[in-house]
Amino acid sequence: MKNPLPAPVIEYMEQVIFPHYFQLFETEDNKEVIEKTLECLREMCEVFGPSPIEKHSDKIVEIILELLDKKAYCQTKGKEKGDKEEGMDEDEDAGDGFQDEDDEDDEEDEEDMDHDEIILGNTTDLIIEMARALGD
Repeated sequence: MKNPLPAPVIEYMEQVIFPHYFQLFETEDNKEVIEKTLECLREMCEVFGPSPIEKHSDKIVEIILELLDKKAYCQTKGKEKGDKEEGMDEDEDAGDGFQDEDDEDDEEDEEDMDHDEIILGNTTDLIIEMARALGD
């Protein structure tokens, strides 16, 4: 199959785009950034077909599996922070107007769950588009 993308575009993707995306998956704890990165990969598959992703399909599948297992950096980083905060003495957060912090924590948990759902949706969309692009 002839590659529909010009060689300089493929070279740019190889040297800039994919290394940047892979670094984001390894170091970024902001789930919105990961959501958008997954969307970009999906759109790349949809628009350009197999040419940009075929060399990186193994790495992309590895990332997909980590996201589905909830072991990706963005999914585990927040839990590490939460584990440290849970280690506080119960006496420290009892009474004294800490109800507002509890409400904020509940809102953050709900927002975190929303982002997890979006990440799951974007991950499954990427799986579908990769399958379409790469075929059999």
